[in-house]
Amino acid sequence: VEHREDLSAEATAERLLKLGREVDAIAVVAADHPRVNEAIDRLSANRVPVVAVISDLTATTRAGYVGLDNWKVGATAGWAMSRLCKTPGKVGVFVGNHRYLCQDMCEIRFRSYFRERAPRFQLLDAITTFEDSNYAYQSTLDLLHHTPDLVGLFIAGGGKSGVLRALGEDASGAAKNLVVVGLDLTPEARSGLHDGTIDVVLSHPTRQLAEATVDLLVSATAGQTSGGPVLRVLPFEIYTPENL
Repeated sequence: VEHREDLSAEATAERLLKLGREVDAIAVVAADHPRVNEAIDRLSANRVPVVAVISDLTATTRAGYVGLDNWKVGATAGWAMSRLCKTPGKVGVFVGNHRYLCQDMCEIRFRSYFRERAPRFQLLDAITTFEDSNYAYQSTLDLLHHTPDLVGLFIAGGGKSGVLRALGEDASGAAKNLVVVGLDLTPEARSGLHDGTIDVVLSHPTRQLAEATVDLLVSATAGQTSGGPVLRVLPFEIYTPENL
């Protein structure tokens, strides 16, 4: 397992091509970008299959995708938010990077749910955290300070630890009245559920995700996935403070 400090498309594409000279198959979590897709095309031509994990990619030559149905994740987040808020008001949305298709899809469906089912709420423009917890921390404090009628937050991308830290440190007390929905049961999210900072977490089933990814990598390497990308859509888990 390799982790990237530089999340730029250029660095990701370069790392993919380098790995392609060393391994038989690659699973990758990456933002969708023409450079990344071009690298996947080159790897596929060299018979090195690439599987998109958690966030799908638009490269038609990818071997497949393992992750959630993010349309349903976004709708479920909208349902939870609209039902838990005591009164309609403004709702903030955090995304890490819109080029992560999982985040983009979640936000799109979250917004369309409110248009369809809860039009009395006002959804604010998305705040991009650039996957940076410090930036997310400061953005959250600014949002709390400038939006007195804020009733909820949907954390759809990176920087969740920064958002939760800001909510926990909020001196005005506004954060205590917010409904907060986030994605993935990280240690910070688990702690936030325990202390009441976050209300609902929609999460990948980690073990299933790992097993399905390895299984697809093996199948792709053995040439058992001919006929286009294979989609392995997993059921997501729902956590509240009462079922940890």
